[in-house]
Amino acid sequence: MEYNILNSYYNITGRDKLQISIEYLSSYLYYAHLGIFSEWFYGGMKETPE
Repeated sequence: MEYNILNSYYNITGRDKLQISIEYLSSYLYYAHLGIFSEWFYGGMKETPE
């Protein structure tokens, strides 16, 4: 996962170094996705998974 995050970051920004640690960025992205999933799930799954 870290490799994919770093690769995407470098492709989007063109920067060769993160301004924060990869651990913080990984945790942020993980919990962001978990939050979206939780909202969808506990909101009755009205939208399709796609």
